[in-house]
Amino acid sequence: MTELANTHGRWSGSRFKGTIYYFGAFTLPGGNASSQRVRQNAKLFRDLGYRVVIVGVHEGTDRRIERRGSFAQDGFHTLSVAVGTGWVTRATSRLLAMSLLRIVQMHFESPAVICYNYASAPQAQLQIYCWLKGIPFAPDVTEWYGPSGSSVSDTLRMIDTTIRMRLLNKLASGIVTTSPYLTNFYANSDKPQIELPTLIDREETGTGVVNESGPLKLIFFGNPFNFRLKRPDPAHMKERIDTIVDILVEVNHERIYATLDVLGVDRDQYLSAFNIEGDDFDLPWLKFWGQVPRKQVFEATKQSDFSIFFREKTRPNLAGFPSKFAESITCGTPVITNPMPNLDAYAEHGLNCVLVNPKDKAACVETIRRLAGQRELIGTMKAHCTATTTFDYRRWAKPVDVFLQGWLSKEPTQ
Repeated sequence: MTELANTHGRWSGSRFKGTIYYFGAFTLPGGNASSQRVRQNAKLFRDLGYRVVIVGVHEGTDRRIERRGSFAQDGFHTLSVAVGTGWVTRATSRLLAMSLLRIVQMHFESPAVICYNYASAPQAQLQIYCWLKGIPFAPDVTEWYGPSGSSVSDTLRMIDTTIRMRLLNKLASGIVTTSPYLTNFYANSDKPQIELPTLIDREETGTGVVNESGPLKLIFFGNPFNFRLKRPDPAHMKERIDTIVDILVEVNHERIYATLDVLGVDRDQYLSAFNIEGDDFDLPWLKFWGQVPRKQVFEATKQSDFSIFFREKTRPNLAGFPSKFAESITCGTPVITNPMPNLDAYAEHGLNCVLVNPKDKAACVETIRRLAGQRELIGTMKAHCTATTTFDYRRWAKPVDVFLQGWLSKEPTQ
Protein backbone atom coordinates (compact mmCIF):
# COMPACT_ATOMS: atom_id res chain seq x y z
CA MET A 1 0.00 0.00 0.00
CA THR A 2 2.92 2.34 0.68
CA GLU A 3 4.14 1.98 -2.88
CA LEU A 4 0.78 3.14 -4.20
CA ALA A 5 0.57 6.05 -1.79
CA ASN A 6 3.91 7.35 -3.04
CA THR A 7 2.83 7.49 -6.71
CA HIS A 8 0.20 10.20 -6.40
CA GLY A 9 2.20 12.64 -8.50
CA ARG A 10 2.57 10.27 -11.41
CA TRP A 11 -0.21 11.79 -13.53
CA SER A 12 -0.15 15.34 -12.27
CA GLY A 13 2.52 17.85 -11.40
CA SER A 14 0.21 19.78 -9.08
CA ARG A 15 -1.48 18.94 -5.84
CA PHE A 16 -4.87 17.22 -6.10
CA LYS A 17 -7.98 18.79 -4.60
CA GLY A 18 -8.54 15.51 -2.77
CA THR A 19 -8.84 11.75 -3.20
CA ILE A 20 -12.03 9.89 -4.16
CA TYR A 21 -12.11 6.14 -3.43
CA TYR A 22 -14.63 4.49 -5.74
CA PHE A 23 -15.65 0.99 -4.58
CA GLY A 24 -17.66 -1.49 -6.64
CA ALA A 25 -18.20 -5.26 -6.78
CA PHE A 26 -17.03 -5.55 -10.39
CA THR A 27 -14.11 -7.48 -11.84
CA LEU A 28 -11.23 -5.50 -13.32
CA PRO A 29 -10.46 -5.13 -16.09
CA GLY A 30 -14.11 -5.16 -17.12
CA GLY A 31 -16.29 -4.21 -20.02
CA ASN A 32 -19.62 -4.50 -18.24
CA ALA A 33 -21.96 -1.63 -17.45
CA SER A 34 -20.86 -1.41 -13.80
CA SER A 35 -17.15 -0.94 -14.39
CA GLN A 36 -17.76 1.38 -17.33
CA ARG A 37 -20.09 3.65 -15.34
CA VAL A 38 -17.46 3.92 -12.63
CA ARG A 39 -14.76 4.54 -15.20
CA GLN A 40 -16.59 7.40 -16.94
CA ASN A 41 -17.62 9.02 -13.66
CA ALA A 42 -14.03 8.71 -12.48
CA LYS A 43 -12.86 10.58 -15.58
CA LEU A 44 -15.05 13.47 -14.52
CA PHE A 45 -13.54 13.49 -11.03
CA ARG A 46 -10.06 13.29 -12.53
CA ASP A 47 -10.69 16.17 -14.94
CA LEU A 48 -12.00 18.25 -12.05
CA GLY A 49 -8.70 17.83 -10.21
CA TYR A 50 -9.22 14.84 -7.92
CA ARG A 51 -7.09 11.74 -7.47
CA VAL A 52 -9.25 8.65 -8.10
CA VAL A 53 -8.68 5.19 -6.63
CA ILE A 54 -11.00 2.59 -8.24
CA VAL A 55 -11.43 -0.58 -6.21
CA GLY A 56 -13.04 -3.72 -7.69
CA VAL A 57 -12.96 -7.42 -6.78
CA HIS A 58 -11.08 -10.51 -7.95
CA GLU A 59 -11.02 -14.29 -7.47
CA GLY A 60 -8.43 -17.04 -7.62
CA THR A 61 -5.62 -15.59 -5.51
CA ASP A 62 -4.57 -15.57 -1.87
CA ARG A 63 -3.64 -11.90 -1.93
CA ARG A 64 -6.35 -9.86 -0.25
CA ILE A 65 -5.51 -6.64 -2.09
CA GLU A 66 -3.94 -6.47 -5.54
CA ARG A 67 -2.65 -3.58 -7.58
CA ARG A 68 -4.20 -3.53 -11.06
CA GLY A 69 -3.27 -1.67 -14.20
CA SER A 70 -6.77 -1.84 -15.68
CA PHE A 71 -7.33 1.88 -16.10
CA ALA A 72 -3.78 3.13 -15.76
CA GLN A 73 -4.04 4.86 -19.13
CA ASP A 74 -6.89 6.92 -17.70
CA GLY A 75 -4.78 8.17 -14.83
CA PHE A 76 -6.51 6.17 -12.09
CA HIS A 77 -5.07 4.07 -9.31
CA THR A 78 -6.78 0.68 -9.61
CA LEU A 79 -6.98 -1.97 -6.90
CA SER A 80 -9.03 -5.12 -6.36
CA VAL A 81 -10.08 -6.98 -3.25
CA ALA A 82 -10.27 -10.80 -3.11
CA VAL A 83 -13.75 -12.25 -2.69
CA GLY A 84 -12.54 -15.86 -2.40
CA THR A 85 -13.68 -18.94 -4.27
CA GLY A 86 -15.46 -20.95 -1.57
CA TRP A 87 -18.86 -20.31 0.02
CA VAL A 88 -17.39 -19.39 3.40
CA THR A 89 -14.81 -16.94 2.05
CA ARG A 90 -17.37 -15.34 -0.27
CA ALA A 91 -19.80 -14.91 2.61
CA THR A 92 -17.05 -13.40 4.77
CA SER A 93 -16.11 -10.92 2.05
CA ARG A 94 -19.73 -9.78 1.89
CA LEU A 95 -19.93 -9.31 5.64
CA LEU A 96 -16.59 -7.72 6.51
CA ALA A 97 -14.96 -4.59 5.14
CA MET A 98 -11.45 -5.01 6.61
CA SER A 99 -9.69 -4.83 3.23
CA LEU A 100 -11.77 -1.84 2.19
CA LEU A 101 -10.90 -0.04 5.41
CA ARG A 102 -7.21 -0.73 4.84
CA ILE A 103 -7.44 0.94 1.45
CA VAL A 104 -9.23 4.03 2.80
CA GLN A 105 -6.48 4.33 5.42
CA MET A 106 -3.91 5.24 2.75
CA HIS A 107 -2.14 8.50 3.47
CA PHE A 108 -3.78 10.45 0.66
CA GLU A 109 -4.98 13.96 1.38
CA SER A 110 -8.68 14.87 1.78
CA PRO A 111 -10.20 11.39 1.25
CA ALA A 112 -13.83 10.78 0.24
CA VAL A 113 -15.61 7.49 -0.47
CA ILE A 114 -18.20 6.43 -3.06
CA CYS A 115 -19.77 2.94 -2.98
CA TYR A 116 -21.32 1.64 -6.18
CA ASN A 117 -24.28 -0.66 -5.28
CA TYR A 118 -22.24 -2.34 -2.55
CA ALA A 119 -23.45 -5.04 -0.16
CA SER A 120 -25.07 -3.51 2.93
CA ALA A 121 -22.78 -5.03 5.60
CA PRO A 122 -19.42 -3.71 4.28
CA GLN A 123 -21.07 -0.46 3.20
CA ALA A 124 -22.33 0.04 6.76
CA GLN A 125 -18.84 -0.53 8.15
CA LEU A 126 -17.35 1.92 5.66
CA GLN A 127 -19.99 4.51 6.52
CA ILE A 128 -19.33 4.19 10.25
CA TYR A 129 -15.59 4.54 9.69
CA CYS A 130 -16.11 7.58 7.48
CA TRP A 131 -18.41 9.17 10.06
CA LEU A 132 -15.86 8.60 12.83
CA LYS A 133 -13.03 10.05 10.73
CA GLY A 134 -15.02 12.91 9.21
CA ILE A 135 -14.71 11.48 5.66
CA PRO A 136 -17.47 12.34 3.16
CA PHE A 137 -19.37 9.22 2.05
CA ALA A 138 -21.81 8.81 -0.85
CA PRO A 139 -23.48 5.80 -2.49
CA ASP A 140 -23.70 5.58 -6.29
CA VAL A 141 -27.24 4.17 -6.56
CA THR A 142 -28.15 2.76 -9.97
CA GLU A 143 -30.47 -0.17 -9.27
CA TRP A 144 -33.11 -1.44 -6.89
CA TYR A 145 -33.39 -5.18 -7.25
CA GLY A 146 -36.74 -6.85 -7.44
CA PRO A 147 -37.47 -10.59 -7.28
CA SER A 148 -35.93 -12.69 -10.05
CA GLY A 149 -36.67 -16.14 -8.69
CA SER A 150 -37.52 -18.02 -5.51
CA SER A 151 -34.06 -19.06 -4.35
CA VAL A 152 -32.56 -18.34 -0.94
CA SER A 153 -29.91 -16.11 -2.55
CA ASP A 154 -32.65 -14.11 -4.26
CA THR A 155 -34.38 -13.52 -0.92
CA LEU A 156 -31.12 -12.55 0.80
CA ARG A 157 -30.29 -10.13 -1.99
CA MET A 158 -33.66 -8.43 -1.61
CA ILE A 159 -33.15 -8.07 2.15
CA ASP A 160 -29.65 -6.72 1.61
CA THR A 161 -30.87 -4.24 -1.00
CA THR A 162 -33.74 -3.05 1.20
CA ILE A 163 -31.36 -2.27 4.07
CA ARG A 164 -29.04 -0.37 1.78
CA MET A 165 -31.72 1.57 -0.10
CA ARG A 166 -34.03 2.46 2.78
CA LEU A 167 -31.54 2.98 5.61
CA LEU A 168 -27.84 3.23 4.80
CA ASN A 169 -28.05 5.47 1.73
CA LYS A 170 -30.22 7.96 3.59
CA LEU A 171 -27.52 8.28 6.24
CA ALA A 172 -24.79 9.16 3.73
CA SER A 173 -23.45 12.71 3.39
CA GLY A 174 -24.23 12.81 -0.36
CA ILE A 175 -26.05 10.69 -2.94
CA VAL A 176 -25.42 9.88 -6.61
CA THR A 177 -28.45 8.47 -8.47
CA THR A 178 -29.19 7.53 -12.06
CA SER A 179 -32.97 7.98 -12.50
CA PRO A 180 -35.84 10.29 -11.51
CA TYR A 181 -37.32 7.41 -9.49
CA LEU A 182 -34.28 7.23 -7.22
CA THR A 183 -33.78 10.99 -7.16
CA ASN A 184 -37.36 11.46 -5.97
CA PHE A 185 -36.98 8.66 -3.42
CA TYR A 186 -34.05 10.45 -1.77
CA ALA A 187 -35.36 13.98 -2.38
CA ASN A 188 -36.25 14.51 1.29
CA SER A 189 -32.88 13.39 2.62
CA ASP A 190 -31.49 16.96 2.59
CA LYS A 191 -28.16 15.81 1.14
CA PRO A 192 -26.16 17.05 -1.87
CA GLN A 193 -27.43 14.91 -4.72
CA ILE A 194 -26.78 14.47 -8.44
CA GLU A 195 -28.55 12.35 -11.03
CA LEU A 196 -26.14 10.91 -13.61
CA PRO A 197 -27.33 8.77 -16.52
CA THR A 198 -24.97 6.29 -18.12
CA LEU A 199 -22.05 8.33 -19.46
CA ILE A 200 -19.81 7.40 -22.37
CA ASP A 201 -16.49 8.63 -23.73
CA ARG A 202 -17.47 9.77 -27.21
CA GLU A 203 -13.90 9.42 -28.42
CA GLU A 204 -14.08 5.66 -27.81
CA THR A 205 -17.25 4.91 -29.79
CA GLY A 206 -16.67 6.46 -33.20
CA THR A 207 -19.56 7.26 -35.56
CA GLY A 208 -22.39 5.26 -37.06
CA VAL A 209 -22.64 3.79 -40.57
CA VAL A 210 -25.60 4.55 -42.83
CA ASN A 211 -26.85 1.51 -44.76
CA GLU A 212 -28.12 2.45 -48.20
CA SER A 213 -30.28 -0.61 -48.90
CA GLY A 214 -31.45 -3.99 -47.64
CA PRO A 215 -33.74 -4.96 -44.78
CA LEU A 216 -33.82 -2.88 -41.64
CA LYS A 217 -30.83 -3.88 -39.49
CA LEU A 218 -31.86 -4.12 -35.83
CA ILE A 219 -29.64 -5.02 -32.88
CA PHE A 220 -30.34 -6.02 -29.29
CA PHE A 221 -27.46 -6.18 -26.82
CA GLY A 222 -27.24 -6.89 -23.12
CA ASN A 223 -28.46 -9.38 -20.50
CA PRO A 224 -32.27 -9.31 -20.56
CA PHE A 225 -32.86 -11.96 -17.88
CA ASN A 226 -31.19 -13.95 -15.12
CA PHE A 227 -29.11 -16.63 -16.85
CA ARG A 228 -28.91 -18.67 -13.64
CA LEU A 229 -32.61 -19.46 -13.89
CA LYS A 230 -33.65 -22.09 -16.41
CA ARG A 231 -37.15 -20.66 -16.65
CA PRO A 232 -37.00 -16.98 -15.68
CA ASP A 233 -40.35 -15.33 -15.03
CA PRO A 234 -40.99 -12.85 -17.90
CA ALA A 235 -42.50 -10.45 -15.34
CA HIS A 236 -39.05 -10.16 -13.69
CA MET A 237 -37.03 -9.73 -16.88
CA LYS A 238 -35.10 -6.53 -17.41
CA GLU A 239 -35.94 -6.50 -21.12
CA ARG A 240 -38.60 -8.35 -23.07
CA ILE A 241 -36.54 -9.82 -25.87
CA ASP A 242 -39.35 -12.34 -26.42
CA THR A 243 -41.69 -9.47 -27.28
CA ILE A 244 -39.20 -8.17 -29.84
CA VAL A 245 -38.97 -11.57 -31.50
CA ASP A 246 -42.75 -12.03 -31.50
CA ILE A 247 -43.25 -8.65 -33.18
CA LEU A 248 -40.58 -9.36 -35.79
CA VAL A 249 -42.12 -12.74 -36.60
CA GLU A 250 -45.23 -10.83 -37.66
CA VAL A 251 -43.18 -8.09 -39.38
CA ASN A 252 -41.42 -10.68 -41.53
CA HIS A 253 -44.48 -12.87 -42.12
CA GLU A 254 -44.71 -12.15 -45.85
CA ARG A 255 -41.11 -11.10 -46.58
CA ILE A 256 -38.06 -10.01 -44.61
CA TYR A 257 -38.45 -6.37 -43.67
CA ALA A 258 -35.98 -6.47 -40.77
CA THR A 259 -33.17 -8.60 -39.36
CA LEU A 260 -32.16 -8.87 -35.71
CA ASP A 261 -28.72 -9.50 -34.23
CA VAL A 262 -28.75 -10.48 -30.54
CA LEU A 263 -25.52 -9.86 -28.60
CA GLY A 264 -25.21 -11.00 -25.00
CA VAL A 265 -27.54 -14.01 -25.31
CA ASP A 266 -26.84 -17.24 -27.17
CA ARG A 267 -29.44 -19.37 -28.92
CA ASP A 268 -29.54 -22.10 -26.26
CA GLN A 269 -30.07 -19.54 -23.47
CA TYR A 270 -32.97 -18.03 -25.35
CA LEU A 271 -34.58 -21.39 -26.12
CA SER A 272 -34.21 -22.54 -22.51
CA ALA A 273 -35.57 -19.30 -21.04
CA PHE A 274 -38.75 -19.44 -23.10
CA ASN A 275 -39.14 -23.24 -23.22
CA ILE A 276 -38.85 -23.43 -27.00
CA GLU A 277 -37.95 -26.55 -28.93
CA GLY A 278 -35.01 -25.86 -31.22
CA ASP A 279 -36.55 -27.73 -34.15
CA ASP A 280 -39.49 -25.33 -34.09
CA PHE A 281 -37.33 -22.23 -34.04
CA ASP A 282 -35.86 -21.55 -37.46
CA LEU A 283 -35.90 -17.82 -38.21
CA PRO A 284 -33.48 -16.84 -41.01
CA TRP A 285 -33.56 -13.16 -40.03
CA LEU A 286 -32.50 -13.79 -36.40
CA LYS A 287 -28.92 -14.42 -35.27
CA PHE A 288 -27.58 -14.95 -31.75
CA TRP A 289 -23.95 -14.03 -31.03
CA GLY A 290 -23.70 -14.76 -27.30
CA GLN A 291 -21.32 -12.83 -25.07
CA VAL A 292 -18.96 -10.59 -27.04
CA PRO A 293 -16.40 -7.91 -26.05
CA ARG A 294 -17.67 -4.39 -25.45
CA LYS A 295 -15.75 -3.09 -28.46
CA GLN A 296 -17.54 -5.57 -30.72
CA VAL A 297 -20.89 -4.41 -29.31
CA PHE A 298 -20.04 -0.84 -30.28
CA GLU A 299 -18.97 -1.86 -33.78
CA ALA A 300 -22.11 -3.92 -34.38
CA THR A 301 -24.28 -1.09 -33.06
CA LYS A 302 -22.67 1.42 -35.42
CA GLN A 303 -23.41 -0.91 -38.35
CA SER A 304 -27.11 -1.19 -37.41
CA ASP A 305 -30.02 1.05 -38.38
CA PHE A 306 -31.61 0.87 -34.92
CA SER A 307 -31.02 -0.79 -31.60
CA ILE A 308 -34.19 -2.12 -30.01
CA PHE A 309 -35.34 -2.98 -26.49
CA PHE A 310 -38.57 -2.95 -24.49
CA ARG A 311 -38.84 -2.65 -20.71
CA GLU A 312 -41.75 -3.16 -18.35
CA LYS A 313 -42.43 -0.42 -15.80
CA THR A 314 -41.21 -2.45 -12.83
CA ARG A 315 -39.35 -0.94 -9.90
CA PRO A 316 -35.94 -2.31 -10.99
CA ASN A 317 -36.41 -0.82 -14.46
CA LEU A 318 -37.71 2.52 -13.16
CA ALA A 319 -34.85 2.77 -10.66
CA GLY A 320 -32.12 2.12 -13.21
CA PHE A 321 -31.11 3.86 -16.41
CA PRO A 322 -31.00 1.84 -19.66
CA SER A 323 -27.31 1.98 -20.52
CA LYS A 324 -28.02 0.61 -23.99
CA PHE A 325 -29.98 3.78 -24.82
CA ALA A 326 -26.99 6.02 -24.10
CA GLU A 327 -24.52 3.62 -25.73
CA SER A 328 -26.55 3.26 -28.92
CA ILE A 329 -27.07 6.98 -29.42
CA THR A 330 -23.42 7.71 -28.65
CA CYS A 331 -22.51 5.15 -31.35
CA GLY A 332 -24.65 7.17 -33.79
CA THR A 333 -27.54 4.70 -33.90
CA PRO A 334 -31.14 5.61 -32.92
CA VAL A 335 -33.27 3.40 -30.69
CA ILE A 336 -36.66 1.72 -30.96
CA THR A 337 -38.10 1.46 -27.46
CA ASN A 338 -41.12 2.17 -25.29
CA PRO A 339 -41.64 5.36 -23.26
CA MET A 340 -40.20 5.21 -19.73
CA PRO A 341 -39.98 7.96 -17.07
CA ASN A 342 -36.18 7.58 -16.84
CA LEU A 343 -35.93 8.40 -20.57
CA ASP A 344 -38.28 11.39 -20.63
CA ALA A 345 -35.42 13.90 -20.43
CA TYR A 346 -33.45 12.27 -23.26
CA ALA A 347 -35.82 10.55 -25.71
CA GLU A 348 -36.54 12.64 -28.83
CA HIS A 349 -39.12 10.79 -30.89
CA GLY A 350 -38.21 10.94 -34.57
CA LEU A 351 -34.71 12.26 -33.85
CA ASN A 352 -32.78 9.86 -31.60
CA CYS A 353 -35.48 7.25 -31.10
CA VAL A 354 -38.82 5.85 -32.20
CA LEU A 355 -41.18 5.37 -29.26
CA VAL A 356 -43.77 2.60 -29.58
CA ASN A 357 -46.12 0.66 -27.34
CA PRO A 358 -45.02 -3.00 -27.45
CA LYS A 359 -48.44 -4.07 -26.15
CA ASP A 360 -49.95 -2.77 -29.39
CA LYS A 361 -48.46 -5.40 -31.65
CA ALA A 362 -50.20 -4.28 -34.83
CA ALA A 363 -48.93 -0.70 -34.46
CA CYS A 364 -45.37 -1.94 -33.80
CA VAL A 365 -45.46 -4.13 -36.88
CA GLU A 366 -46.70 -1.24 -39.01
CA THR A 367 -44.03 1.13 -37.62
CA ILE A 368 -41.12 -1.25 -38.27
CA ARG A 369 -42.33 -2.08 -41.78
CA ARG A 370 -42.64 1.63 -42.54
CA LEU A 371 -39.16 2.37 -41.17
CA ALA A 372 -37.71 -0.33 -43.44
CA GLY A 373 -38.58 1.83 -46.43
CA GLN A 374 -37.41 5.17 -45.03
CA ARG A 375 -33.68 5.20 -45.69
CA GLU A 376 -33.54 8.99 -45.85
CA LEU A 377 -35.18 9.33 -42.43
CA ILE A 378 -32.81 6.74 -40.94
CA GLY A 379 -29.83 8.65 -42.33
CA THR A 380 -31.13 11.88 -40.80
CA MET A 381 -31.67 10.21 -37.43
CA LYS A 382 -28.22 8.62 -37.47
CA ALA A 383 -26.67 12.01 -38.30
CA HIS A 384 -28.55 13.56 -35.38
CA CYS A 385 -27.31 10.85 -33.00
CA THR A 386 -23.76 11.21 -34.27
CA ALA A 387 -23.87 14.95 -33.53
CA THR A 388 -25.35 14.38 -30.06
CA THR A 389 -23.04 14.71 -27.06
CA THR A 390 -25.69 14.37 -24.35
CA PHE A 391 -24.09 11.29 -22.82
CA ASP A 392 -20.45 12.22 -23.33
CA TYR A 393 -18.99 12.50 -19.86
CA ARG A 394 -17.39 15.88 -20.63
CA ARG A 395 -20.84 17.49 -20.91
CA TRP A 396 -21.45 16.78 -17.22
CA ALA A 397 -18.38 18.50 -15.75
CA LYS A 398 -20.19 21.59 -14.40
CA PRO A 399 -23.06 19.83 -12.54
CA VAL A 400 -20.65 17.24 -11.13
CA ASP A 401 -18.33 20.00 -9.94
CA VAL A 402 -21.25 21.69 -8.16
CA PHE A 403 -22.19 18.38 -6.52
CA LEU A 404 -18.64 17.65 -5.40
CA GLN A 405 -18.21 21.09 -3.87
CA GLY A 406 -21.43 20.66 -1.88
CA TRP A 407 -20.79 17.04 -0.88
CA LEU A 408 -17.13 17.40 0.07
CA SER A 409 -17.80 20.49 2.18
CA LYS A 410 -20.71 18.92 4.06
CA GLU A 411 -20.23 17.45 7.51
CA PRO A 412 -20.79 13.65 7.58
CA THR A 413 -24.25 12.66 8.88
CA GLN A 414 -24.35 11.75 12.54
